[in-house]
Amino acid sequence: MKHIFLVTFLVFTVFFSTQAQSVKVSEDNTVSAVHPSAIFEVESTSKGVLLPRLTTTQRDNIVTPVPEGLLIFNTDTNCVEIFNGNDWDAFCG
Repeated sequence: MKHIFLVTFLVFTVFFSTQAQSVKVSEDNTVSAVHPSAIFEVESTSKGVLLPRLTTTQRDNIVTPVPEGLLIFNTDTNCVEIFNGNDWDAFCG
């Protein structure tokens, strides 16, 4: 019985790991291919992506090491910020 469970588990693990190559989120729930260069794609004609909204204090309390490329919206400065590996770069409108 243990062997059957182990084989079943391994088959499902291999199946799902090979099937989960990329993800697409679409507001109309249609199934279409993800762009071949994307790991994650969002498609909408009426909605946007909402980044995590943090104050400067909350941002500074993110568990280290902060990954390069992490994006947030800073509610104190009203800027989108990206961590460049050393510091936060701000993009303000």
